[in-house]
Amino acid sequence: MKAEGFEPAAVVETSPDNFQAWLNHSQMLDAGASTRAAKAPEFIAGIETSSDGEAGQGEEPRKQSRRRRRQRTGIRPLEEFHADPTYAADLHRADMAWAKHAARRGCTMEEIKDELLDGRDLSKKGSRKRQLEYAERTARKAIDQMSG
Repeated sequence: MKAEGFEPAAVVETSPDNFQAWLNHSQMLDAGASTRAAKAPEFIAGIETSSDGEAGQGEEPRKQSRRRRRQRTGIRPLEEFHADPTYAADLHRADMAWAKHAARRGCTMEEIKDELLDGRDLSKKGSRKRQLEYAERTARKAIDQMSG
């Protein structure tokens, strides 16, 4: 997939040496459509000729997985931190507080970064690259503060 220019959002080893890769795309597919898309050459061709050249932004499988992980581990939703009056609508402060909260409960830097990217509109941070840098910087700082 990477050789074809696709970056998986997640890769799961479903059985020994059998992997399933998830791509971000713009819409939620039912199980049947998802399976057909994963096996169909036309799907790959359609993505390659898409107007923006990217795989899209749909993130439902990751969001569902994170929701289940939060419920299992007692991690409060990022949205609660954003709505908390303690942070006076300063979403950066709320992001950092949530990232520290998640790090204390064992979330990895990648998990924290993904949640920050999906938790709110970061377009005012600039390009997608700048948004990624913001999320990574925030996650790294939270992890570093937990270990030091």
